[in-house]
Amino acid sequence: MAALRGTLLQAKGDFSGAISLYDESLRLSKEDHDEHTAISGNVLYNKAGALVSQGKFREAKEHLRLAIDKMDFLSIAARLDSEFKPLSSDKEYKAITGQG
Repeated sequence: MAALRGTLLQAKGDFSGAISLYDESLRLSKEDHDEHTAISGNVLYNKAGALVSQGKFREAKEHLRLAIDKMDFLSIAARLDSEFKPLSSDKEYKAITGQG
């Protein structure tokens, strides 16, 4: 539920609130020993997008890498997602998303 609320806040431009809810979702997932790949991959991906919107590019790339490790198709999604456009010329981002 926290991840869904985070997505709604992110859509409204409340990136700090969204990141807090994404962190809560990931923490609860670990506590329940339920690190379901699809859920945690999506949460990490969404958190990466919110971090980019805040200009926290290093952290965003770390979370994006973790998301893609869980769900490799997210590398394609990230290349097409306008949220990641600020990273488009970054060498590390290109490597993470399979462009370099």
